[in-house]
Amino acid sequence: MSLAIVLLGWSDACAGADDLPTPQLCSTMDDCTKLIDQITDSTQLAQALADRCSLQFKPLLFPSTKDCDRAIAIEPNLVSAYEARSLINALVAMTASDPAKKQSAARQAEADFDKIVELAPNRARSYLLRGRYLMLAKRYDLALRDLDKAASLSPEEPLVYFQRCSVYKSLGKDDLALKDCEKFLSVASPQTAILTTMAEIYLARHQLERALPLTNQAVELGVAKGDVENFDLSKALTMRGRIYLEMGDRERAKQDFAAAISAAPSGTEAREALGAILNKPIPSDMDCSFAAVIPSRESQLNAIKICTDLLDVAESTLARDQRARLYMGTKQYDLAAADFSKLIEADPKNISNYLFRAQAYYRADKQDLALADINKSLEAQKSVKVLDPEASRRMNLILRAEIEMALGHHAEALQDVSEVLAKTPQVPEALAIRAWLKTRQGDLAGAKDDLDLAMGIETFIYRTRFTKVQDALGRGAQAEADAAFHDAFRDI
Repeated sequence: MSLAIVLLGWSDACAGADDLPTPQLCSTMDDCTKLIDQITDSTQLAQALADRCSLQFKPLLFPSTKDCDRAIAIEPNLVSAYEARSLINALVAMTASDPAKKQSAARQAEADFDKIVELAPNRARSYLLRGRYLMLAKRYDLALRDLDKAASLSPEEPLVYFQRCSVYKSLGKDDLALKDCEKFLSVASPQTAILTTMAEIYLARHQLERALPLTNQAVELGVAKGDVENFDLSKALTMRGRIYLEMGDRERAKQDFAAAISAAPSGTEAREALGAILNKPIPSDMDCSFAAVIPSRESQLNAIKICTDLLDVAESTLARDQRARLYMGTKQYDLAAADFSKLIEADPKNISNYLFRAQAYYRADKQDLALADINKSLEAQKSVKVLDPEASRRMNLILRAEIEMALGHHAEALQDVSEVLAKTPQVPEALAIRAWLKTRQGDLAGAKDDLDLAMGIETFIYRTRFTKVQDALGRGAQAEADAAFHDAFRDI
């Protein structure tokens, strides 16, 4: 099982909205930080720290337990602090690569889960949290004991049956698993994971007429959920593919396995199943990304092949984005533009892809298309929130000025670089474009001054591309300098 599946699977299984403690005093990290800085009451301070500890839980960021530790030091019986800390340590225990770190986190998590039960022994949630951890740690007998206790305390709690169904299935007690799945469906809305579990049991019994409708419903629910990385949908599609294979329908099985890969490209089961049908290995999106790390052209071309092997059978945003960038790096600009077009088609609101496609069009000498895209990007920034609006606008204006220079729109190019330099006078790319403008206007001395200034800025990582320009300007060769500017900017 890949790290991504473990992380996201753990997130779904152990850190959903129903599992993390509900914030009591503040609902965002910023609000909690402000509150912590102002509070003088120790009880409230402990709760605010516990709230912030819980809010920072993100499976891909490996949160710290420091706030929880502080909260517990102030209020040793604060249950929500133990809950947040136990979930963080459980995540580390499941995902850390260092064995010592895993063991330490597991011990701390288990101690915290025990403390939660000690502090709140008459609450089903206490046993649910510990039971889920024990289930994921494959300590099924202990997990079952906790889940039975939770069921006795809260017989209508759906999560009891959701978790216990999984435990029974892991223990090979399929009849009891089905009974709990059905109990879940009697007290809660259908869930993709529950329906898929039931289908898997019926498939194992060769009761395809019962398994197939369940996977159809599971897939329908998974599609409606609409997550980018949808492991529940992927599993449901994979299960339905297996059912189709059992029915002898290889084509439908292939379609479902391919769709399962698209739903979660880092998963393994669907890729292995489709690979077996096609008699070739199917790489994951992470295989594609890891292959792209080595910068040599040979390695980049090999990475393109790996990404293509995946994209030939299933869609993957990560793999397509990676391949587009690899095409840019290997100067296959038309192919890069085609991949960026696919990404835009899939997510028109991701404005960065308009910028990237504009770069591809610019380098492919399709300047009208490049200008249209960069204008879309600039227009979209007025209504779409970006991390650093000023830096983003600066980047777009610089590229638009390059495109305008290629089109001979000198006045427009000057207007764009002037806006950039008015706010940030030491932007080397903008200075270099202004130098290019002055070259075309015959002001070679002014061009040389601007380019020399740009070349002297340490952050100008492209300076080696402009040595030929400097040489031509030094010799007063206007046409040669103009051509050298064009070549230098084309591959930036």
